[in-house]
Amino acid sequence: ILAHPREPTARMHTFYMSHGHIYNEQNLPPLMDGDIFLYGHTHVLRAEKKGAHTFLNPGSVSLPKEGNIPTYAILEDGVFTIKGFDGTVVKQLTL
Repeated sequence: ILAHPREPTARMHTFYMSHGHIYNEQNLPPLMDGDIFLYGHTHVLRAEKKGAHTFLNPGSVSLPKEGNIPTYAILEDGVFTIKGFDGTVVKQLTL
């Protein structure tokens, strides 16, 4: 139980999460309009809305590709934030 209950600030989302070696942007899972696809495997960070879907990839902590720095991601209060280890915000998307 929350000590200080609060109203939700963002609508509910349906996430489809995959490592990315089977389902990826070239072979999409069974998404519905408005769904969010969170995947990895490519080691390329991504946070963008494309058509009826949102695509999220935190990048890589050990082997980043395409010239990116090592990154990780946080989903908090409806915001997907990709950060470097020094706390630098690399990319951010409000869901």
